[in-house]
Amino acid sequence: MSSELSILKKTLAKYSGEPNPTQVTQGFSPRQLDVAYIFDTTGSMYPYLEQVRRELTRLASEVYKSVPNVRMGVIAYGDYCDANSTYVTKVLDLTTDFEKVQTFVGQVEKTGGGDAPEAVEEALFQANRLNWRIGSSRAIVLVGDAPPHGVIDAASNCLYGHDYKTEGNGLGQKGVKIYATQCGRDSSTEQVFRWLASQTGGVYLNLENIADLVDLLIGVCMKEVGLLESYTQKLQANNLLTGSKARLLNQLKGSSDA
Repeated sequence: MSSELSILKKTLAKYSGEPNPTQVTQGFSPRQLDVAYIFDTTGSMYPYLEQVRRELTRLASEVYKSVPNVRMGVIAYGDYCDANSTYVTKVLDLTTDFEKVQTFVGQVEKTGGGDAPEAVEEALFQANRLNWRIGSSRAIVLVGDAPPHGVIDAASNCLYGHDYKTEGNGLGQKGVKIYATQCGRDSSTEQVFRWLASQTGGVYLNLENIADLVDLLIGVCMKEVGLLESYTQKLQANNLLTGSKARLLNQLKGSSDA
């Protein structure tokens, strides 16, 4: 772990801050990018966050090399029944300090959930309140397997009074694209995630393989700055583009082959 931290610190020291001509593709200057990763941390979904933990150094290296002015935030969410034991939502605001991201992801706890829906609406409410930069390219990667409250249960079960449609519309008005990533095939989750993506100009994705998650998180950043095709070609050149990963990145591109 200490060697990984050392590598991470060297990566950040080299690439953090404003871009310079040696850090970006010749003739290409990436836009400012703000990206928030939102994870369901209930029992069935916590392994996905653990997968991200294992590959944080690679994520940092890939993203900061290509988008050195990126800011990242993380929102973890469970359900209302978790309020007194762990949390309903836990938030790391957008930051250029990747060590804060590493600490947050490394320490955030598993939640219990309870019923079928989860507090997706609360995660979106928190996302609306992040410190998005004026003029930045703005994106959210939402990763979950259950719908928000108010879809398959009563709206009164949104205990804090927030509605996913109101929050989704608010994010769309701010120019925040939602890359709504479904794990599993629950039909009500798909309906909501497709709506969130469509409403905000994002993309609906279905994650077949947990091992592809970090490449998706990287891929969204690359897409937002026009480098997704280059990243895909890099994976292919290094024999890392599996069938499931290729399908996922095709979905991200909006390819008809997805």
